[in-house]
Amino acid sequence: MGNTPTENENPLWRFENKASWLLDDSQNEMTWISGDNAYIMKLTSKVPKLIKKQIHALFSKLVSKEQYKDALWAIHPGGKAIIDGIQESLKLSHKDTQESRDVLNDYGNMSSPTILFVLKQLAQKRHEKKWTFALGLAGLSIE
Repeated sequence: MGNTPTENENPLWRFENKASWLLDDSQNEMTWISGDNAYIMKLTSKVPKLIKKQIHALFSKLVSKEQYKDALWAIHPGGKAIIDGIQESLKLSHKDTQESRDVLNDYGNMSSPTILFVLKQLAQKRHEKKWTFALGLAGLSIE
C-alpha cells in the first residue's frame, strides 16, 4: 500500500486522499496509564457518541456520496458501540462493517494496529469495489 508503487509492485491499495481529525471535546475522554508490563487505556462512554456525531463531517470533506456505494470499509474496531455509531452515522450496512466486527470478535481492540487486521481480511476476500475507505482511530483522532 502506498502512493508511488514501482514498476515491479502490484499494490492492493493506493492513497487517493487522506485527512486527520481530532475529535472535538474529547480531551478528558481517554487516558493511558503506564504499568509495569503494559499500558492501560481507558475510554469513557462518551467516545462512541463523539465519533458518531463527528464522523460524517470528516467523510463529507473527503468523499462523495456516490463513492460510498462502490466502497469497502476498513473501520478500526475500537468496540461494538464505535462500529455501530460509524455505521449509523454514515448510513452503512451491516455487510459494510462485517470485517471490522469479525476482527473485533476474533482479536479484540489491539490499539492502532487493529486496522491492519481489517485490511488483511478485506484483501483476502478480493472484493471488486473501486474504493476502500480505511478509518483508523489513533487516540481520539481519526485518520
